[in-house]
Amino acid sequence: MDIMNFIGRLHPLVVHLPIGFLFLALLVEWFIGKGKSNSSTRIVLFILILGALSSVVAIVCGWLLAMDGDYETSLLSWHRWLGTAIGILAIIAPIAKYFSKKQLYRVTLISIGLLLVGTGHYGGSLTHGSDYLIQPLKGTVSENNFDLFEIRNPDSIIVYTSFIQPMLERKCYDCHNSEKDMGGLNMDSYAKLLEGGDHGKVVTNDPWSSELILRVTLPKTNEKYMPPKGAPLNYNEISLLKWWIEQGSDSLKTITEMEPNKTVKHILASNYKIDTSPKTFVERVQAPSVNASILDSLTHLGWEINQIAEGNNFLEVSPKNKNLLSKKDLSVLAKIKDNITWLDLSGLALEDADIGIISKFKNLTKLQLGDNGITENGLVSLSSLKHLESLNLANNPIQSENLDWAKPLTSLKRVYLWQTKTNPDSVDRIRESFPEIQVIL
Repeated sequence: MDIMNFIGRLHPLVVHLPIGFLFLALLVEWFIGKGKSNSSTRIVLFILILGALSSVVAIVCGWLLAMDGDYETSLLSWHRWLGTAIGILAIIAPIAKYFSKKQLYRVTLISIGLLLVGTGHYGGSLTHGSDYLIQPLKGTVSENNFDLFEIRNPDSIIVYTSFIQPMLERKCYDCHNSEKDMGGLNMDSYAKLLEGGDHGKVVTNDPWSSELILRVTLPKTNEKYMPPKGAPLNYNEISLLKWWIEQGSDSLKTITEMEPNKTVKHILASNYKIDTSPKTFVERVQAPSVNASILDSLTHLGWEINQIAEGNNFLEVSPKNKNLLSKKDLSVLAKIKDNITWLDLSGLALEDADIGIISKFKNLTKLQLGDNGITENGLVSLSSLKHLESLNLANNPIQSENLDWAKPLTSLKRVYLWQTKTNPDSVDRIRESFPEIQVIL
């Protein structure tokens, strides 16, 4: 049984008594003014004595409470000594009143009033954080703010700065900041959070070995439960925190890099309108805009050009009339090489030497080369097309025994080889060697 600690914890209860008595004495003196009588003087004197006695009790309890050592040193020092000064002045005040020391009495009362404001401010900062008073004026961010992110691309949203840090600021900073680091733990920066507190690190590689997770998931009746006051971390916040720790507690990784699990995907979608489902290349990347005059000139030459989606600068290009275009007209497409993602060059009598021009179109995802004179030797030149997903080689003189030329094409999903010279037995071997590629014969 710790009697001293028990008495110290009475401080928040008894500290309001001297505040009330001393402010009441100030108000009564101001209200009575010059119209004083013996009875009013005795009333004020009685109130001052009560204020002095309760001040001494509050100071004793406060000093005992401070022995816990779980408060920010600078704030505690200001609060403690200002409070002690009030206690001394509270004892002087009734004495000055009784012996009619008017000048001393007046200065004492004014000093008490000023010190009460300062002491109360530091006391509030100790228990609620340094910005407790002005926090409502700053406004708050909703925990489920749909408009929190202007860009909801999971490739661009950093997990720590977007979710973890704001969560800790809402729920933990009041007691764990640079001014008030209870338990020696400061959370107001990533580096300080990883350092931990007096009892070691609070974040480890395993969520359930991390003190941070253990404390916020304890029963609320447990004295180690965090946060001890205010709104607790809800299910969504704890889930995001666990996921962040499981994925390495990194301060720079994005949502995509941290591989959200099913629960986290649901939270991000419902609370923040962030869609983490796999995106195609053209959904993830924004192509540069193209001058309308360039598009008009290419259309004039016989190319049909269409935007693949509204608000997207990627283009689908094909000949308007294959009889009016030839491989000589292919080079003019270099003007929009960064915008072409779907390209149909079927029936233009292309040969292996012409593939070099196509290789410059780095953003191609779908390429149709059917009805040309291309062999597997020319296909080697396509190695730079890292985003190519679909390749149609129908009706070309291809005799591939394998798809070695496709190894650099890391995004390739489908290859059309019908009406080529590829042996069906070779196709089976190709499918075994490249199970991720659908070979259509």
